[in-house]
Amino acid sequence: MSQTEIHKGRLVEFPRENLEQDKEYLKRFLKEEFKEETWEDSIQEYIYENDLYEKVIYWRDILYSNEDHRELDEDENLFLKTEKGIEYFVSFYNGGTCLSEMLEEGIDEVNKQK
Repeated sequence: MSQTEIHKGRLVEFPRENLEQDKEYLKRFLKEEFKEETWEDSIQEYIYENDLYEKVIYWRDILYSNEDHRELDEDENLFLKTEKGIEYFVSFYNGGTCLSEMLEEGIDEVNKQK
């Protein structure tokens, strides 16, 4: 059954090194957690195949770790860029969207404010 979900956490950008290919970039990000046998073609596919979509956000060619994530009971969306990353507080109906989609929109919103 669909319901409203409320999440709070912080997105921390993990910069890509010059000319780094997707597989190497993801390996460097995940370190020992990377599973060679589940890699196919794309970072996004790897994230979903390995159920990492609430821990790792891949948006516009950049990986973000989703830190201090927890589900809450409040009703507000907030995105703030801090020196530790992007702090967020989001509320959404999970029958129409998902956490990663809300976080992707927030990354765009924060980057417009630069």
